[in-house]
Amino acid sequence: CLCRSLSFLTRYIYDPSDHVWTEVYSESEQRWLHCDSCENLCDSPLVYEKGWKKELTFCIAFAKDHIGDVTWRYVTNFRQIIQRRNINEKNFARTIHQINRKIQSQLNQEEKIKIISNQIKDIVSMLNEEKSAKESELHGRQSGSLGWKLSRGETDQQDDVINGYVYSITNEECEKGSIQIEYNSVVDKYLRNGIEEIKKDGWIDRVYSCSNIQRKIEKDWKMVYLCREHLHTNGILSWTIQLKPEEEKFYQFHHITIQCPSKAFDQYTQIICQLQIDDKQIIDLSQNLSSNSLFEYSLDNKLDSLTNIRITFKVILNCSNDNNDNNAWQKGQLCRQTTEQVSNDDQSHYLRIHATIRKRNLNL
Repeated sequence: CLCRSLSFLTRYIYDPSDHVWTEVYSESEQRWLHCDSCENLCDSPLVYEKGWKKELTFCIAFAKDHIGDVTWRYVTNFRQIIQRRNINEKNFARTIHQINRKIQSQLNQEEKIKIISNQIKDIVSMLNEEKSAKESELHGRQSGSLGWKLSRGETDQQDDVINGYVYSITNEECEKGSIQIEYNSVVDKYLRNGIEEIKKDGWIDRVYSCSNIQRKIEKDWKMVYLCREHLHTNGILSWTIQLKPEEEKFYQFHHITIQCPSKAFDQYTQIICQLQIDDKQIIDLSQNLSSNSLFEYSLDNKLDSLTNIRITFKVILNCSNDNNDNNAWQKGQLCRQTTEQVSNDDQSHYLRIHATIRKRNLNL
């Protein structure tokens, strides 16, 4: 609106995967310029692909007198994108042409010639433009909370992020003798003792720490999962449960059961699961493949010398083949499930941490 009030030609760019921005026509450069007021960026069209790591499929321009497919401006390899779009491109172009004819039916000849002239310049740019990312296009998303950006994998502030969320055991859970934490990757929500928790930023909401992890949605295969961020060697996630100070004297953790559905797609990928008791002992958990990555651990009497008031479950994703495989980052997956899940009874993809709590033997 501001640009139009200043007599600039403008159009609205719609990305169906969830973002919008503006293009402004520069008379001096005789071309459309990308402008994103949310990110304080101008003429940095590759920021979404290179900085945010988005897999763009469609970028559609809407102006007062025309619409157009301008996806080519926002990607480095438009031919590859066309193959991924899985539509009839001729029919798509024909539909756009028909809409434009209707929109422009009331325009005079001079206005029509101006639009065609700009379209020709766009086509020439598409055919001749060499795509190389500028420094301004290599940064992650600036707008939005850090947790939200992390959950979407759209920020470069990923290394060693400490969210610091700790599940504090309530008096009721102590008396009941257990706590159960679950994460459902399909709806991107947590449950505590079977009750859905309020969603703010998704999977990042309840992690204690994370590094280089994203929630990936494959729209073509209709699958969702947690995996490493592209171009990062390791991905780490952890969740922490702790007794409150007033309960430490009377209670301690007893038995830990963890369901962590994971899938490695080649022999180079490693998925390492660890359980840490307090801040002193780290246990490498052996994976029971027959029970959907189910781990069980009992804190026996040998550990009574520890306080047993805090447990942390950590998952580490890495791969030794990153240099030879551009898709290695997504070959170690957690909580993989179809986005078309129809039954709430299927919880095989849930991350689940169940801890029993017992009273301390105060006579020792």
